[in-house]
Amino acid sequence: LSRRMIRNDLPTNIAVQHTEVANKLSRRLIQLRAARTLWHKRHESVMDHILRVNDDGLSYDVFPWIIGRVRKGEKSSQPVSMGACQEFMPVVLRFLHSDRDEHLHIA
Repeated sequence: LSRRMIRNDLPTNIAVQHTEVANKLSRRLIQLRAARTLWHKRHESVMDHILRVNDDGLSYDVFPWIIGRVRKGEKSSQPVSMGACQEFMPVVLRFLHSDRDEHLHIA
């Protein structure tokens, strides 16, 4: 491809990529809202949801929040069970084996 063709297609490529990114972020926001709603209903429901969706981005967004709640000893009639933590181990291991530095911080 010539430079001229690439330059002429640049606005189109940017527009398409912008739409794709906007759609992905919109889906991520929907998943985060669902996770927050489930957390208020039953803590283990949000963990089941994260595992079912199997989206590392969602896990990455939600983990620090869950860890913070557990560390603060959030007063709740529904503590996070050891079984729920054990179910998350494959996700944590995936983060540990990832090349992404952000994942290592979470794990």
